[in-house]
Amino acid sequence: MPEPPARGRGLRLRNWRVRRRLAVLVLIPTIAVLVLGGLRISGSVASAEAYGRVEHMARLANGVTALVQEFSTERDHTVGYIVDGRSEQRLQGLRAQYAKVDAVIAQVRETALGVDGSFSAEASADARRVLNRLEGVRSLRSIATETRVPVFTVLEKYSESIDELIGVVDGVAQDVADERLAETSRAIAAVGRAKEQVSQQRALLAIGARPGRLSSDELAALLGARAREDSELAVFRQAGSLEQRQMYDDTVVGAQIDRAREMRQQAIASAQSRGGRLPQHLATRSGATTLGAALTAMIDQMRVAERRLGDQLLDRARDQRSAARMAALADAAVTALIVLLALLVTSLMARSLVRPLQRLRESALQVAGTRLPGLVERLRDPQAAAGGIEVEPIDIHTTDEIGEVARAFDEVHREAVRLAADEAVLRGNVNAMFVNLSRRMQSLIERQLRLIDELEQGEQDAEQLASLFRLDHLATRMRRNCENLLVLGGQEQVRRWNQPVPLIDIVRASLSEVEQYERVTLRVQGEVSVTGQAVNDLVHLVAELVENATVFSPQHTKVTVSGHLLSGGGAMLQITDNGVGIPPDELEQANWRLANPPVIDFSAARRMGLFVVGRLAQRHGIRVELRPALSGGITAFVLLPAAVIARGEAPAGIAPADPAADVPAASAAWTPTPVAAGVATDSTGPLPTTGTGRPSRRDGFGTGPQPQLRDSGPLPAVGDPSPPSRPTGNTGAQPVVGAPPPPASGREPAPGPRHRMPDDKTGPQPIVSDTGPQQPPIGEPTLAARLPGFPPPESVPPPGPPSGPAPAAHAGGPPTGPQRPPAEPGVSWGAAEDPAPAAPAPAAERSPIFDAMESEWFQRRSAGSAREQERRWQSPGDAGWQAAEAVREPAAGGVTKAGLPKRVPGRNRVPGAVRQARQTLAAPQQPAAGPARPAPPHKPADVVRDRFSSLQRGVRRGRSEARSGLEPPPGGSDEIIPPGPGGSGPAQGDTERGGSA
Repeated sequence: MPEPPARGRGLRLRNWRVRRRLAVLVLIPTIAVLVLGGLRISGSVASAEAYGRVEHMARLANGVTALVQEFSTERDHTVGYIVDGRSEQRLQGLRAQYAKVDAVIAQVRETALGVDGSFSAEASADARRVLNRLEGVRSLRSIATETRVPVFTVLEKYSESIDELIGVVDGVAQDVADERLAETSRAIAAVGRAKEQVSQQRALLAIGARPGRLSSDELAALLGARAREDSELAVFRQAGSLEQRQMYDDTVVGAQIDRAREMRQQAIASAQSRGGRLPQHLATRSGATTLGAALTAMIDQMRVAERRLGDQLLDRARDQRSAARMAALADAAVTALIVLLALLVTSLMARSLVRPLQRLRESALQVAGTRLPGLVERLRDPQAAAGGIEVEPIDIHTTDEIGEVARAFDEVHREAVRLAADEAVLRGNVNAMFVNLSRRMQSLIERQLRLIDELEQGEQDAEQLASLFRLDHLATRMRRNCENLLVLGGQEQVRRWNQPVPLIDIVRASLSEVEQYERVTLRVQGEVSVTGQAVNDLVHLVAELVENATVFSPQHTKVTVSGHLLSGGGAMLQITDNGVGIPPDELEQANWRLANPPVIDFSAARRMGLFVVGRLAQRHGIRVELRPALSGGITAFVLLPAAVIARGEAPAGIAPADPAADVPAASAAWTPTPVAAGVATDSTGPLPTTGTGRPSRRDGFGTGPQPQLRDSGPLPAVGDPSPPSRPTGNTGAQPVVGAPPPPASGREPAPGPRHRMPDDKTGPQPIVSDTGPQQPPIGEPTLAARLPGFPPPESVPPPGPPSGPAPAAHAGGPPTGPQRPPAEPGVSWGAAEDPAPAAPAPAAERSPIFDAMESEWFQRRSAGSAREQERRWQSPGDAGWQAAEAVREPAAGGVTKAGLPKRVPGRNRVPGAVRQARQTLAAPQQPAAGPARPAPPHKPADVVRDRFSSLQRGVRRGRSEARSGLEPPPGGSDEIIPPGPGGSGPAQGDTERGGSA
């Protein structure tokens, strides 16, 4: 650890940092520029504040002129009130005018109170005078209305107050040296005074109108008012601009104005010549009213001109204030620009030193924080590591000491990248080992599966066949583990599909790779299809999630897989278990790993399923999220984007795009079962595959139309495994062509060579798969441990001993080998008709109809053989039917002498069995890729009779239910009734429900 610097050593010049030295260089010129600029900005700000004060005084002047207008009107009403003998009617009009004046006084008082110490002394004095006069209005009104003061005295008192208020307008522009503002304020004051003189003339003439004459004082006041009017107008014309004078002349004009001037001049001339007597027509009430109205119109027009001049004064003050503010901003910008220019010029000489150092430091930090980690991340790809990665040097190409330091750092960078590349190559070798081992194991497993198929096809013993089924299932799980190794190695599966596959088939295919598949309940819409490129990965993903749900939930609980379309596009799968759940912190971490799959490391090896699901989901844009279920377990939400959803029904035949990855011989074709109400449940049939783990082709052998899918409704709530409820259509089971019912006599049918439930399971088994349960291998990692401190179970104990045969697989699944006869149509609704006690049947017993179905459906079809796909369906009973048709026209052996036909014994015989026909048809029906099949054993007549009787009852029952269209019994299609020990119907206590519809 370096020693700390001695105290005071940092003050020495040699220890100063480069930035500190440059700051000292630019400090002096910067201070000088800031001082000069600050002085100019201060002046602009002061000017803006001065114009702001002028604006305030202009508002006060406009308020005063408005007050003068209303106050002069109040004076005239007061004069009229006194002249008319203080009548009540006049008093009411006077009080109404008081209210108008009071309103204007309140505004003026508020504006005058805003004149504070920042204003000049003259402005403050004017504001105080205004306030004093406003306070004296109330006493003046009391004198006028409550005392007997002469009317002329009242007129003089009002005029004094008005003259003092008008004087405030002259001092508006005292704080600024703006000539235009000063002249405008003088013009406003002159017009106001001229208007006031006209108002006084109106009051004086109103006083003399009642007696018909004016006293000498009143006449002198009238003449003086007339002279002052002319004088103030002369002042206005001198102070106002040309535009202002023109505005006044255009405003104060009109017929009423001319009539008022004419009548006023007549009154003045008559009073001067006749000793104060007014003209006869003006001495009457009507004449006085006419003269007053004319003078009022003149005063109103002068008020309009005064208001316009006041608006010009206020606008001028505002414009000057804005200009001063803009000047202050401009000065600040100029000052800042000069400072920046000074900084640039000052630092120009030092940039050659600072910039390389700064680039070196930034580049070093970028290499350490971004570039080197990014290269290491890229080198995690073995191909990138093998091809090599060039190290970008630091962008400093000088030959001085700084450039030499940069080159030395580049060498350090290259060495670090080389070490990371070596590590990536090693990791790539490990991945290649994984991939190589997985490919080898896959090849062996495929050969093993084909060998198991051959053994199953020729096996007649039920116990041995069940063992083969279990072996087949374990091999399928081994193949999934090999595919996990491929995902760990960063490889994709070779198997690809070029056409959409129904989602229900994908879920069934995934269940074929799960050990405890019989615990899974399906509620998946049958009309949702997935694009071919995502089929295999989706099968793998769902298998991992279902495997995790079954391992971490009690054996007696169900795991529900539901799926439906989303209204906004895409589809949703929900996998819900009733297990112990996951702690919130581990659940959050697991969801983060699903959304951001980490690089392969020890944690990925411990939780391989979590890693594989995340990688597969990221590959196709699928979102996987784990949430707590309402029942206490975990619900895995799989959101399929619209890009991987193919709307509409999947094609009838789906062939793999990769010829090398073709399915085994027994997976060539299968028969789908119509799904009631558009939703496939756990009673819809077996899984789509067993031997290959992939969905097979849909050949469409089912009878009856497929129901149309309804709206999927809203998304289900968290923990709800079923899609939204909706009205169901016809839920009757559709019979499948060629599906024989179980024997009525209770005998067990001959076991099929493939797709049989293992015999070591007891109790009822849901019909969701046609393969035996699989047991996870020792040490196989799962998605996540459900409780902290408890590791995931390494293995699941094998099931107990068998207590009866497993349920038959439905004809809707895609078997990969000879398949057992499916259950009787409609068995999922309740108990079968005519139940018989279960009794074991001979192991070699086989059905002719089933042999026919087996020979046609469950053999490998060559993808390149167009002839075999185009030929018609055949069965061993065709020869019998042809012989029966020939009996209609019997062949004779000639004619006797009497003209009668001769009968040849055995010539028109109809075969009573299909053994001979099967030998005849075996050659064209036997697939080229499959092994030779042994002839079926001989069956007693009572066995054949019972089988056909059971078939007849099943067909009759299916047709009756199809015609009646009745609803199924309670439980719907979710009620699973596996066959009892005898295989003919449900045994007592074997009924099990997979969930409510």
